[in-house]
Amino acid sequence: MNYDDNVMKYIKLTNAKKWNPKPETWTIQKAEIPWLYGKLKEREYIDMSALKDYIDTENVTIAPEDFPNMQEDRVPKEYQLYHSKRMAELMKTILADEAGLGKTMTTVMATEKVGAKTIVVTTASAKYNWEKEIKIVNSEADISVLESKEEYKDAQYVVLNYDIMEKFMPALLSNGFEAQLHQL
Repeated sequence: MNYDDNVMKYIKLTNAKKWNPKPETWTIQKAEIPWLYGKLKEREYIDMSALKDYIDTENVTIAPEDFPNMQEDRVPKEYQLYHSKRMAELMKTILADEAGLGKTMTTVMATEKVGAKTIVVTTASAKYNWEKEIKIVNSEADISVLESKEEYKDAQYVVLNYDIMEKFMPALLSNGFEAQLHQL
């Protein structure tokens, strides 16, 4: 079988990839497809038609109506909608707005828009703020805030702090997260 070493390099750069011996295919997370598509698109001889069905990030639109479970008193600002749109389009990004501009809410809107199962790794003091902000965007969100003395509980959003991450690592690695958020 002919293959391009660069294609393999790109696949190996994705998170949580898995080789399937039969039928000799790679499985990657859905959130990685747009990035891989962009890299492979640079190689004009590769047929991209199979991947095209899995991406629709080039024409993402985000409006307040996209969040029917958002708290009524919290209307996103135009710049938050713009940043959420860009985050959903790019799939890998760093949001470096000034303090107090609503980075957490903006990020949650992007993950809600793409429907990503999300892990949030933050400081212990910020865990419950993330829970609060997720509930602002989606009052019905399934959230698990992990504590060191508890067992792992899976959810659409799993929030934990850096210092307890090792304890939960086996469960985290086996639960197919499509978005990983780190707050520094």
